[in-house]
Amino acid sequence: MKKEHFSVYNHSLVYGNNRIAVRKFIVLNHTDGTKTFTDFHRFTGNPNRKIKSFNSDGDKRCTYICKFLNYAFFSVGISSLSELTLDTGQKFINAYAMHELPEDDEYTKRSESTIDFCVSYIFDFYTNLATDKHSKCHFKLSDLYRHISVRNKYGKVVLKKVPLFNVEYIPSYKVPIWWFCCKDEKHKYLMSPKNRLMFIKRHREPCLYCREQRRKLNHFIDYYTQRKPK
Repeated sequence: MKKEHFSVYNHSLVYGNNRIAVRKFIVLNHTDGTKTFTDFHRFTGNPNRKIKSFNSDGDKRCTYICKFLNYAFFSVGISSLSELTLDTGQKFINAYAMHELPEDDEYTKRSESTIDFCVSYIFDFYTNLATDKHSKCHFKLSDLYRHISVRNKYGKVVLKKVPLFNVEYIPSYKVPIWWFCCKDEKHKYLMSPKNRLMFIKRHREPCLYCREQRRKLNHFIDYYTQRKPK
């Protein structure tokens, strides 16, 4: 039986000359198969864009927010958005970046650009909550980020929003290199630093031989030490 979880519901509207507009809603899926519509989609938009096109489908914001809501409601244990805290958002972002969410496994991989999108969408969600009069949240915009002066590509000084906490993520070093096992020096395995760091963060054994995924040992001959002198 599936557990309760939030998901995105796509509703198609036909207007004009047989044109179709897709609107995204966030629904709560119950264990008996029924769905409950929520108004959480109101807080997923870009706060800097007050006017939104009618045929805008909300891009991928709702997907990221649903993952965050599942973490906040079913992992942390909040019962309403008024109980949402900044600490919950910070823990989710770091867990998302470090591949430590409850549904993540050893094959979960996220790029740095995907993490940047997630951070941006979560902060927009918090910003919309803070500016809404009926959300009853207990945080302010000044608690989310600070403004720093930077120059854009045209040389003009503009204000940039910077989060008040650092986001930790696994570096994307994808080139595999050879590693020596800490338990047995005979075990030499090929793995990228990114994948090995994920195993260590999840307290799992990175060695392929200790995990019984390899049987035949790799033997190396040191060319410089084995070479006969002339």
